[in-house]
Amino acid sequence: AVARRRARHRARRAQVQWVLTARRASTALSAPAAAVQWHWKQSAMPLYIRSPVLAFDGMVASSQPLASQAALGVLRMGGNAVDATIAAAAALAVLEPCSNGIGGDLFLIAYSRHCGAVTALNGSGHSPANLNIQRARLECGLDRTAETLPPTHAHTVTVPGAIAAWCDALDALGSGLLPMRALLAPAIDLAENGFPVGPVTAHFWA
Repeated sequence: AVARRRARHRARRAQVQWVLTARRASTALSAPAAAVQWHWKQSAMPLYIRSPVLAFDGMVASSQPLASQAALGVLRMGGNAVDATIAAAAALAVLEPCSNGIGGDLFLIAYSRHCGAVTALNGSGHSPANLNIQRARLECGLDRTAETLPPTHAHTVTVPGAIAAWCDALDALGSGLLPMRALLAPAIDLAENGFPVGPVTAHFWA
């Protein structure tokens, strides 16, 4: 309802003519399953529910504005996209630990406009070195022919690969201008000095 009111407001400003059509106009607004179509005729400017974000030299998108800010700071210091990605990932581990963290994995695809190559990095963790399938079955209470492990058992958790993948990505794809210490500095500052927690993050974090 809020988005609809905002859309109508922008439409009036742009002199956009709205026409509501439905099979049953009396129930269209109250029944979510009703067939409702919005038609508009543009006379001045495109209709946007949200304005697009535009930039000249670089852009960062993440679920936390402070993580995006950390990555933009790296770009301003001369770092490249991989440097900025590591900074954002480290900041997200502090800002949104309910969704991200250093105990997880990493998958990265990077495109280089200089050589036109696409590089992929698989940072998923390995199973523990001393764990084999026979021991896993035994300690999970399974028979010798079981092909899968319980999804919530400790033996189903891999060794975290995110940190090693950060280092590998920085060595192979980083700009070479900024050390890991500089990329982790924003996350360290957030962890030491605190930060505001938004309502959505607070809900899932609680």
